[in-house]
Formats: sequence, C-alpha cells, structure tokens
Amino acid sequence: MEDLGGLTATGASFANAISRNGAVIVGGALAGDGTYRPVIWENGSILELGSDGGIAHGVNADGTMVVGRSDETAFRWTAAGGLVNLGTLRGGDSSVARAVSDDGSVVVGSANVADLTERAFRWTEKTGMTSLGLLNGGSWSEATGVSADGTVIVGLGDIRNFEVRGFIWKGGVLQDLGHVQQSVVGSADTSAQLINSQVRRTRGLTQKQCIPAPGRDYCLSLGGGLSVGEGDESSRQSNGIAGAGVHLTPHTSVGLSLGVGANSGQANQARQDNELGFGAWVAYQQNPQTRTGWNGAFSVATNGGDSQFKRGDRADDVEQASTRVGVRSNAQRLALGYGVQVERALLTPEVAITHVHSRRQGFEERNVVLPMNVQGTRSTDTYATLALRGEAPVSERGSLNWSTSLDTLLGETKPGFEGQSDIPGLDRFAVRSSLEKRSLVPAATAGYRYALSENTSLGGQAQVSASTFEQQRPVYGLEMEYRYSF
Repeated sequence: MEDLGGLTATGASFANAISRNGAVIVGGALAGDGTYRPVIWENGSILELGSDGGIAHGVNADGTMVVGRSDETAFRWTAAGGLVNLGTLRGGDSSVARAVSDDGSVVVGSANVADLTERAFRWTEKTGMTSLGLLNGGSWSEATGVSADGTVIVGLGDIRNFEVRGFIWKGGVLQDLGHVQQSVVGSADTSAQLINSQVRRTRGLTQKQCIPAPGRDYCLSLGGGLSVGEGDESSRQSNGIAGAGVHLTPHTSVGLSLGVGANSGQANQARQDNELGFGAWVAYQQNPQTRTGWNGAFSVATNGGDSQFKRGDRADDVEQASTRVGVRSNAQRLALGYGVQVERALLTPEVAITHVHSRRQGFEERNVVLPMNVQGTRSTDTYATLALRGEAPVSERGSLNWSTSLDTLLGETKPGFEGQSDIPGLDRFAVRSSLEKRSLVPAATAGYRYALSENTSLGGQAQVSASTFEQQRPVYGLEMEYRYSF
C-alpha cells in the first residue's frame, strides 16, 4: 500500500476511483483553508482541480476526464478545458457527478429538484442534464455507475415504505434490478407450469377410449371439459375430445382420439391456444358383456401447440417481455384391471403406468432493452396410478359411476431454463423452477350416464384432484360426453 499524499503536509486525503489503465486516481484532499478540493494523482504527484471546495468521484478509461462535485454542482474536468460546471436539473440548486463513460461523453450522478429531493441524471453535451426518474412509489434516486459505452446506468432509489432498491437504466427505461433478476426465475416457473398443464391434458387423452357397447361394432364419442385450479386464482383449462373405436374381435378393440385444448389465466399472463393432440389405443376385455374379469389397454398420445407469457407481468418496475414458444408432449400408458360384480355394482381395481416426454422450444425476447435468449429444454414424468372404478345402475336408463385414484411420481427430469441475457448478473444463466411436484396426487370423480336410446348415451362427471405442484390450489373440473355405438 502506498501513501498517495495530500495537499498539505498533515492534511487528509482519500481516493474514490481509478482509471481503467491504472494511471490516474481521483478523490479529495484537505486544503490549507480546511475545505476539501477535488484532486487527481498521476505519475506520483497530486494535482488540485479547482480552488472551490469539492470532491472528484469518477474518471474515464484513460484518465483524461474527471467528474465530481465542486461548489455544490457537478463538474467534468479535462487538462485542456479545465473544470466545467454541468449545471443542475430544473428547479434544483445542487448536483454531483458520480461516474463517466470510457470516452467521457456520458456523465451520471444525482441532482436535486424544487422539493429538494434527489433525481438520478444522465448528462451529454447534446442533451444536457436529464432526469432518469424514480422507481414506482419512490421519492429519490441516484446514479452511481455507467457502462463503458454510456448506454447502461445503475444506481439506487427508494420505493414504497422507503425501501432502498438498486436500479438499472437503459434505452430510456428505468427498472428495479432485483425485480428484473427475479422475473427470470418467474419465467422458469411459468415455463414449468405451462409444460405441466399440457402434460395433464396429454395424460387425459391417453385415458379416453370409445369402446363399442356389447353387440355393437363401432363407437363414436364427442366430449369436453373445463377445470380450474393449480396455477393461480384465475387459472382455467379447457379441452374437447372426439373419439372412435371398432371391435377387431369380440374381446379386442382399437381406436383413435382427437383432442383440442387451451389454458389461460396463469401468472405472467400465460396461456396456451390452438393445442391439438392425437391418440391411439388398443383395449382388451375378457368378458365384454359383463365387463368382468381381466381388462387392459395400451395407449399413446401426442399433443402440442403454442404457449405465450409475459415476463415481469406482476412485478413493479420491470419492462414486460412477451414470449411465444412451442411446447409438445408425447405420452404412453399401459393399464391393467380386473372387473368384479358386487351385487348390482361393477367394481374394477386398476393399475397403470404412464410416461410423458415433453419438449419446449427455445425462444428469444424482442423489443425490450434487457432481452434474454433461452435454450430449448426437455423433461420427463413417470407415474404409477392405483385406481378403483365403480358403476351401478340407478334406473332403467341411468347409472352412476365413480372413481378414486392415487398417482405416484416414480421419476422426473425437470425442465431446464438456461440461456443468455443482457441482465447484469445473468449474462449466462441456468436456473431451475422453484415449483416442486408432489410425490402423491390423489383424485376422485363422480358422474352419471343416461341412455338416450339403445345406441346413444349422454354422460357427465365432476372431478377433484390435488395439484401437481406443492402449495398450489386443488383442481376442480366438469366433463360431458356424448357416445354413439352401432
């Protein structure tokens, strides 16, 4: 450590900044009259920049321009031009310069206004001193640093309840730096939620089978449903499914399903539109007339569509970034059950294994000052499901049906959220969603089916299940289905 010295033999001094090339140090030193003066140290000697009291706070890359405060106002200094007063903001009477860009063209700091509160400023020869404004609910701000090219400014400011926050300014937009960084984690959560919503609908597609009624060779069905829950308080999921099935043998049927789905109202204005899915299945029944004995099914489904959301939607002082990205899920399900007649009711215990593979495309944010570029990701979910299904006639044409089930999460690979951004501290990032999946997800349904004729029936059921993610709301839903066998 070297003693830089001062303006007097016994006077105090302090250093505030150093040029990028290390040649010039700036700060303040106590003069003989007892006031501090802005000074620079270069080549082992100290130079006083002005006779008025003040302090130097910043220096550019090569040490040719110094900024600070002298006689209550901001200044910039060069060897050729000397000390130049940068003025104040309108209505104010004092200012201080804190930092300067590498080429000396942009100076930043703070200045007071008519009510004597501070405002961060940016100064150029063309624009003069301009205010950067305040954070939402704030009363003061102060710029403390500027990027090498002068395009990005950082500093401090208060918000509601006088809490002090760091800010970043770029392209005329003032943002809360902490909230901007947190919005990236929020986007990771939203991405995981959107993938999970699609997984739920894809799994539902694998469970829809239009098996022809006894004595019939063909089956057609059309249905749809609406559910609320999971996500946030305004989350909605809807789907429509059309199906067809045909008997290959008295015991074996095959069929196809077509599904459309949508999801809206989650955090960050997340939504999924125009989702389209296809499914195929093969099913076996030991005793088709009574549906007792062994039964099983194998099904596959693929489901995809566009998802969109806005990063920073519910955060103060964050520029919203709209994103549209494709998500696709593929699922396979194998189920085995055994039907038992108990008095008038048919009870069918069932065990099933479902594996879902999902892929979210990469995306790049546009039309924002701090964009991020996110890589694509893949994820998997494997569930074992234990279920007990029941059905009992209540009239000549009507019957009740119900089920209880328990999903067990056997394994998962979580979707990643990696990429690059212009956000300080997150130039390269790899964050994980904060959402944690439940290991056990119970569910129950209750419904009624009415035979409109010998060939047609109409059914409906209510559903309730725990949310896939912990600490989210249960899912409630209603479904209707029309079925025609011939």
